[in-house]
Formats: sequence, structure tokens, C-alpha cells
Amino acid sequence: QRRDTRKQNSNIRCDYTTVDWECDGSWEQISIENTWRHLEDLVYTGLTKSIGVSNFNINSLKRLLKSARIKPVVNQVEMHPYLIQEELISFCKEHDITIVAYCPIGSPGNAALAFSKNLEQHPSLVKGQPEFIIQHPTILRIASLYEKTPAQTVLRWALQQGVVVIPKSISRPHIDENIDVFDFRLNESHMKEISALGKHDIIRYVPANNVLWGEPISHESFWDNNVKQWHL
Repeated sequence: QRRDTRKQNSNIRCDYTTVDWECDGSWEQISIENTWRHLEDLVYTGLTKSIGVSNFNINSLKRLLKSARIKPVVNQVEMHPYLIQEELISFCKEHDITIVAYCPIGSPGNAALAFSKNLEQHPSLVKGQPEFIIQHPTILRIASLYEKTPAQTVLRWALQQGVVVIPKSISRPHIDENIDVFDFRLNESHMKEISALGKHDIIRYVPANNVLWGEPISHESFWDNNVKQWHL
């Protein structure tokens, strides 16, 4: 793996390289310390400028920071109003690690893949499935007050917490809409209202066994919260 990474990076010099999950494709637990040392070597040899992690919880970060010579620049995780990641954001800020949020407006195309500890009792359920974040009445109301779209409102909520957002879109109008979020600011009351949507229970759209191949591993290995599968 180290040789392959070096070969790839020597052909295409990278600004940024990440460790995505704390396991390999066979779902065997691997040494994150060894993996991280190889990534650090890529920085020292000039093959990449920055290194980071993805889908690391607080315990995984603590373990990594004990031996790291170079701290991860970012931690890329799922984060949105149904999964507000308060403790993880606070920990990363304390250690100067930037949170990069994927699925920052949820995953409207994957609502049937939602995960939650108690999904059946979640206050955002509509006909047995989570209501799309950008269709939630609270988001719609706040968006109208600022004359912005629901997606722009949710992205702004994340940005004001110091989070980098990477919304996915192949539509040029939606891409333009997602960029147009720097000419307004949500007040503190509205920030708290949006955050409150994720305080009852969490909902995730990216389960571990949907992201990688091989046999599923317990979700607790990847996330601090217990979750259960929904409609897979």
C-alpha cells in the first residue's frame, strides 16, 4: 500500500491526501499509526502538502494524535442539521483540525438509507422516513426570513461553525446556488433552532457497509453513536 501510494503521488503531486477509514478493504483492523507514518513520509518527501483523515471519531483522533508527528489538517465527516457533530467539532477546533462536512444538506436521494438509534420515533419522520432537511418547516421558515433557499441556509449554518462544506451537485444552477452563501449571516437564535433539529436523535445517510466493500463491521467501530440500519 505504501509503494502504491508513493507511485501514485509521484505521478500526480497532491496538495492533500487523506486516510478514509480505519480499516482496509477486507475489514481487518489495521494500524492507523503505521498508515499515518507513511502519509507523513509523503509530506517530508514533498509528494503531498497536507494530510488528513475522514470518518474519524474522537477516540480515533486521540489515538492518532498520541503518535503523530504531523497533525491531520482536516477530518472529513458526515455533518448536517440531523447530525450536528457538536462534540467532534469542538474537539477538532481544540486541536486545530478543520472539519470538512460531506452530505451537508443531508442526502435527498438516499433518504431510504438513513440510520438512527431510534428512527421510528424521530421527530422529523414523514410517512416512516426522515423528512428531507431542506424541506423541514424550521429550515423553510428561516430561509424565507433571509430570502435564501433552504440549501443555502443549511450551508450557511455549517459555515458559521467554522466547518468547510462540500455539497454534491451536478446541476450548474445548484452549484451556483451553493456558492452564493457569503452575503448573509444567520443570527444566533436561528443557528440554535437549526442545531436543535439534531439534538433529539441522530440520523446518518452514509453507513459504513455502504461505503466500503467486504463484510459489514459494527458501526460502533467508526462512529461514537450507536446506529441501526434502515431500509437497506
